[in-house]
Amino acid sequence: MVVTDVADNKFEPNRRTTRAEFAAIIIRALGLKPGTGMSSFKDVRVSDWYFESIQTAVSYGIIKGYNEETFAPNTTITREQAMTTVSQNALRQVWHLAEATIPLRQKLMLHVQR
Repeated sequence: MVVTDVADNKFEPNRRTTRAEFAAIIIRALGLKPGTGMSSFKDVRVSDWYFESIQTAVSYGIIKGYNEETFAPNTTITREQAMTTVSQNALRQVWHLAEATIPLRQKLMLHVQR
């Protein structure tokens, strides 16, 4: 599931989305495994629920911090920031993932046909 509830059986569609929530949504939408890469943000702790999603999103270049030490995970992401992230960064990752998997699929099909 790409978008999950905010608590057990509680969904708030009109609530603003934080940068941490957006990172988690993008990672799930792209099918990436959370926990890839490293994070040096002082405001993102290993114990935070969003740590692995931010770690992965940053390592793939999908989203960036405000600087090397600050990600501001609880700051609301604006529509402009979200769409810029999707159009410039997330779609580029989809393209790279597709390039990486298509040749493998073709090789597998050739092997199966033999």
